[in-house]
Amino acid sequence: MRINPESIGVQVVKDMEEDKGFSCKYCSEVFEERKNLYYHIRTKHSVDVSEENVAEGLPSEERLACQSCSTTFSCKATLTRHMKRLHPEMQISSTEPAGRCPFFPHCDVKVNHGTNVMNHLKDAHDTAMVREELHFDSYNDFEHWKEEMCNETLTQYTQLRGKKVLDNGDERIYLNCHRSGETRPQGNGIRLRDPSKIVKTGKVCPARIVITTSADGVDVTYFKTHVGHVCCLKYLRCSHRDRAHIAGLLKDKVPMKVILEEIASQVPSQRRHAIDSQDIHNIIRDFNLDTSRCNKEDAVSVDVWVDQMGCLEVKDSPVIFYKRQNEMKIGDRFVKVEQFLEPEDFLLVIMTPYQRKMAEKFASSRILIDSTHGTNQYDFQLTTLLTIDEFGAGVPFAFCISNRINETAMKAFFSSVKAVIGPINTEVFMSDDYPAYHNAWCQIMSEPAYYLLCLWHVQRNWKKNVLLIKNNVKQAEIYRALQVLLVEMDENDFFYLRDAFLQMCKEDVDTAEFGEYFRKKYASNYSKWAFRYRQGLRLNTNMYLEAMHKKLKYIYLDGTANKRVDKCIAALLKLSNSVTHDRFVRLVKNKATFRMKAILKSHHTSMEIKEDMITTIHDGEVWDVKSSDINNLEVYRVVQDPKLKCQGCPLTCWGCGVCVHKYACTCIDSLIRGNFCKHIHACLRLKGGPAQAYEDLHPTESSDSMIEELEAMAESAPPREVSQVEDQRVKLSSLLSIVNGMSSELQSDANLKAVVEGAERLLTLVGKKIRREKLETDNEEPENVVPRRVPSFGDGTTTPFRPRAVERQLRFQSTKNKTSKTANSFSKPSPAEINSLKVLLCGGDALVVHSGSDHTYLPQSSLQTSFHLKAISYLLYTALLFAGFGGSGRLKRLSQRKRRKTEQVEDRKVLEGLLEEIFSQSAQLTKEESLKEVIQGVQDLMKLMFTEINRSSTKLLPALLA
Repeated sequence: MRINPESIGVQVVKDMEEDKGFSCKYCSEVFEERKNLYYHIRTKHSVDVSEENVAEGLPSEERLACQSCSTTFSCKATLTRHMKRLHPEMQISSTEPAGRCPFFPHCDVKVNHGTNVMNHLKDAHDTAMVREELHFDSYNDFEHWKEEMCNETLTQYTQLRGKKVLDNGDERIYLNCHRSGETRPQGNGIRLRDPSKIVKTGKVCPARIVITTSADGVDVTYFKTHVGHVCCLKYLRCSHRDRAHIAGLLKDKVPMKVILEEIASQVPSQRRHAIDSQDIHNIIRDFNLDTSRCNKEDAVSVDVWVDQMGCLEVKDSPVIFYKRQNEMKIGDRFVKVEQFLEPEDFLLVIMTPYQRKMAEKFASSRILIDSTHGTNQYDFQLTTLLTIDEFGAGVPFAFCISNRINETAMKAFFSSVKAVIGPINTEVFMSDDYPAYHNAWCQIMSEPAYYLLCLWHVQRNWKKNVLLIKNNVKQAEIYRALQVLLVEMDENDFFYLRDAFLQMCKEDVDTAEFGEYFRKKYASNYSKWAFRYRQGLRLNTNMYLEAMHKKLKYIYLDGTANKRVDKCIAALLKLSNSVTHDRFVRLVKNKATFRMKAILKSHHTSMEIKEDMITTIHDGEVWDVKSSDINNLEVYRVVQDPKLKCQGCPLTCWGCGVCVHKYACTCIDSLIRGNFCKHIHACLRLKGGPAQAYEDLHPTESSDSMIEELEAMAESAPPREVSQVEDQRVKLSSLLSIVNGMSSELQSDANLKAVVEGAERLLTLVGKKIRREKLETDNEEPENVVPRRVPSFGDGTTTPFRPRAVERQLRFQSTKNKTSKTANSFSKPSPAEINSLKVLLCGGDALVVHSGSDHTYLPQSSLQTSFHLKAISYLLYTALLFAGFGGSGRLKRLSQRKRRKTEQVEDRKVLEGLLEEIFSQSAQLTKEESLKEVIQGVQDLMKLMFTEINRSSTKLLPALLA
C-alpha cells in the first residue's frame, strides 16, 4: 500500500508553466520526487513518515498487516523486509503479485505461488500436495520428459520470471501452471472477449515445477496437484516446438493450405491437431516471417521500406515518388510537385526498372488507366498505368497508391512518371468516364490522338440509369436503341439515329429524364464511345486492367480483405516480377496469350464459311464474305494491305501463315477488337498457296530486338535485397526520425521526460552492444591468418597477441582557447637554488667534500675554508645559470626573457670560459681572506646581472646573499 501524500503534508504543484514537484508543509521546500520529500521530513524535521501517517488519521485497516503476527506496516517495502527477516517460510515474492485462493469464492485469502499457497491449502483446506523428485542428466532430457508429461496430463507450465542464481552457483527456475493467475488486459476494451476462451482462472494454482541446474545435472521438484480448474485440451496453447516446426515449413515456402491439409489428415488427439489459419497467421507474426512488414505500425513500415529503397541507386529503386501523409516535405530525389498536393495527401508511385523499359517501348501506342479500391483499410486507391505489348498482353508500367483520385493527384502521378522516362506521346488513351485522368494527362504529357472510354464502364452506366425508368418494356426498348447507336459504323446514319433517339426519349414522360441524362453526358462525346470512331484502334475495353487487379486481389492478396499498405506494396512488387517472368517465357517459348488463342479459335470457326459464301472482288486482295448466320444478311469486306511487311509478329495464324496486321475486315471482331476474324481465315483458305515459313514469321536467334529485350531484362532485374545489417540500420534511422517528429506532438512534461529516459536507456544499450561486438571481434580468430606471438617469461610457450584497440567513443571536448599559466610570486626553488640556499644557511661540525672518487672528512679546523670554497662554487654555478649556460629555474627564465637576441655566441663562450677558470682556480686558494674577496667579486657580478635582468630582483638579492 502506498502512503497518502496529503496525510503528511505533500502538496502537488500543478502548474503548466513549471515542473511538477512535491513541497514540504514544514518549510515549503519543493522536491522533484516524493521519496526525496520523505527523506527530507525524516532527517530535517525528525518526523517519522509512517507515524505521521497514522497521526493524520489514516485508517488502520488500510495499513498492511503481517499474516503471521499482528504487526502492521505503512508500505509494502517494510512488510517485505519484515517477512524476509522473521517469517521467511511465508515470504511473498515481490515480483509475483498475490492472487486468490484456488477455493475462491469460498475463501477470500490472498495467496501466492510456491510454499505460500501450499501451506494455506494444507492448513485451511486440508489439501495435500503430491510431490515428486526427479533427476536428469541434461536439460534436453528434462524438456523431453516435460513434453510427454504435458501431453498426458493436458497441462502446461509457464515461467513468470528469470532464473535465480543460488549462493553455490546453481541456477533455479520456477515453472507455474499456465492457468494460474489473472489475464492481463489488452487493447482499449472495445472488443468483447469470450469468457469461455480465457485461459487464466483468476486464482493461484499450486502446481509447479522447480528446476535446479548444477554441474551434476538437472534436479526437478514436481508438484503435480492442480486445484481450482480442470485440465483439458480447450485451454492448452500450441507448444513452442510445434509452432517452430510450422514456422520452418512456412519459411521453406510451404503453402498454408498444404499445412492445414496435413494437420487435418491426422487423428485429432493433441493441441497441434486444432491449429487453424488464425494460429498460422499468429505464427507468421511472432516469428517475423512476413517480410513485407518492417514495423507494427503501417505508416512506419512504409516509411522504412521507402528509406531502404533509397539506399539503392536511382536507376534501381522502384520508388519514383513518395509523400508522407500530413507532411509537405518531399525527398530530394523526387520531383517537386507540392503545388498539386495537400498536407493530408498520401502518394506513393512505384515503377520498377523493367517497367520503365516497357513504357519506353510500348507506351507510345496505347495506354490504359484505371483505379481500384479494397487494397487497404484506409480507402487509399490503387491507380495503374498499363500498355499492351506485341503479344497482345497487358503490361503494367506504373502503380500509384493515393488517398484520393482527382485531377491534382493524377498530375503528381504523371509528373513523377515524366521525370523518370520523359514525356509520353501516346496514340490511344483509354479510361473510364471519369475525366480527371484525361485532363491531367493532357496537362502533364500531351493530348493523345484518340481518347476512348472503356465500353464496359459505359455499358454499366447506361444499365444503371435505364433501370430508373419505371416501365420495364420501355427499359428494354431504350437499352436496345443504345446498342444500335453503339455499333453503327456509318457516320451520317449515326448522327441521324442519335437525334432520333433523343427525340424519342423527350416525347415520352417515362424516358424524358434518361434522355436528358444521355444528352448531357454522352450525346456530345460520341467520339469516345461509338464504334464508328474507334475503328482499327484494336481497343474496346480495359479488361487488361480489370484482370490484373483481380489477379492482385485474389492471388497475391489471397482473396482476403487486405488492411495494410505495406502488404499491398509487397503484392505489387510480386505482381511486377510475375509480369516480367511471363514476358520472358513468351519471348523464349512463344507461349500463347489470349489474343493468340483467339486467332486459333477463329481459324477453326472459319470452317463454317463455305466457298460459295465468298465473292472475289480483286484477286488476292479484296473479298466479300456473307455472314454464316442465316438471320444476318450483312456482307463483310476483307482487304489486304500489300505494302505491309510484318516479320516476327507473334499474332500470327500458324495454319494460314499470315499475321493479324496483314488483312482487315469490316466486322466488329476485326475493326474494334483487332482480332484475326474468321472471315479473313476463310478468304486465305480460298486463296490457297504455301504458307510462309515459320522461321520468317518467328525469327529468334537472328532477331536483334529480342536479344536487346533479353539483355534489358537481365540488366533490369528486381531490386537487390538490402543486407540485414543495412536493412535494420535503415529501419532504425527511419524509426528514430519518426520518433523525433512525433515528439513535437507531446505537450506534457511527464511524457517528454519518459521519452527522454527511454532514449537514455536505448543509448546505454547501444553502448553495451558496441562494446560486446568489439570484444567478440577482438576474441575472434581470423581465418588463414597467423596471429602474432610474444614469448612468455616462464615456460617458454607462446600465446596469441591480441591488442585491445578500443574504438574511440563520442566525447565532449573543450573549445576554449588555452593560455599558458602565469608563474606565481612564490614559486618552488629549482635544485640549484636549493643548493645555494643550503650553502648560505647551513652550519655544522663537518661537511662531506668529494675529492676525485674518494670521500674525505675534513677536520673541524678546516670547516670555514671548505665552507667558503663551496660557497664560491655555488655562486659561480649560479652565475652560470644567470648567463644562460645551463640549469633551469626562475632566474634562468628571467635572463632568457630579457636577454638581447643580438648577443653573440662568442661572447657567451668567453664568459663561460672565464667563469670556469675562476671556479677551477679558486680550489687552489687556502686563505680565508682571499676566498672572501673572490666571493665578493662574484656577488658583485651577480648584482650587475640582477640589475640588467630585472630590477625587481635586487630586492631579493640582499636577503639571498646576507
